[in-house]
Amino acid sequence: MSHQTYGTSAHAQADVAPLSPTWSKVSMAAVALGLGMVAFSAASAPTTNVQAYTVTTQTIRPTMAATLMQGVPANSLYGNRVASSVRATSNEFDAMAAAPRQSLPQTTDTLKAFGWMSTFGGAVLGMCVALWNHMSAANKEFLAAEEERRSAMASGAVALGATAMALSMPAGPALAGQRLPPLDTDPNRCERGLTGNTIGQANGVSDKALDLRLCDLNGKDMHQVSFSGALMVDGNFANSNMTEAILSKVYAPNANFKNVDFTSAVLDRGTFDGSDMSGSNFYNAVITGATFKGTNLADTNFEEALIGSQDAKELCANTSLQGESREQVGCRE
Repeated sequence: MSHQTYGTSAHAQADVAPLSPTWSKVSMAAVALGLGMVAFSAASAPTTNVQAYTVTTQTIRPTMAATLMQGVPANSLYGNRVASSVRATSNEFDAMAAAPRQSLPQTTDTLKAFGWMSTFGGAVLGMCVALWNHMSAANKEFLAAEEERRSAMASGAVALGATAMALSMPAGPALAGQRLPPLDTDPNRCERGLTGNTIGQANGVSDKALDLRLCDLNGKDMHQVSFSGALMVDGNFANSNMTEAILSKVYAPNANFKNVDFTSAVLDRGTFDGSDMSGSNFYNAVITGATFKGTNLADTNFEEALIGSQDAKELCANTSLQGESREQVGCRE
């Protein structure tokens, strides 16, 4: 069923629970451990050949050559042999410097690799935990706002609908047994339908009777207008916009509400017997204590509507309510 019953929410969205703070601590520990392992492996690296060669070139070679050649003629047989030995030793130092850098021990390589892996994994885990907790907070704010909006929309109508059902005295039948007053002589009475009652309330109290009988308001914009206590018999309101309008205790038999947009409107204890409401949209509307005897409800939309249990039974008894519309109201047969 797509409609709501009293005390339930239209959207049964799952709550996204935040992750335990332990996960944040684990990610921080992994990053710290990884950086420590990398630092330790770097501190354990051996001295390079280039560093050893620099020390040898700057210190050992000149000292050795000066000591061996001290007091020896440069072109003598002994001097030539000493010079040859110094050159041979220098060549060995040059070869040592040209050799590849010494590899780190296998254990140090492994420690460094695991250190970087731990650091990267900890950082990724930390970002995932932060993103999940952000989504959790946003989801809770959305659910709270949605519930508050729907509660504010339905609270007054639910209370009035419960009272009406408890007393078993809907407003429609009471008016049906009475004589209606003569038409209002105000030449602008139909135009008042665009503004509604200035102090209209859910109990039908208003500053002046809103007489819209026989008025032609086809295609007019009447969103958020209060029609509390209005007389709408034989009026033409087809194709009009009545989103978030208040139709409390209205008397509208045989009126034309074809293709009207009643999104988020309140239809409370009104009489719509014999009216044409085919093709109308009651999305998210509140319907309590209203009568729809003989009303044309073909191709209507009641998705997410808040409908009283007794009202749902009456709507389901209407044979013009067919197909998906019946499923949205919650009809079982």
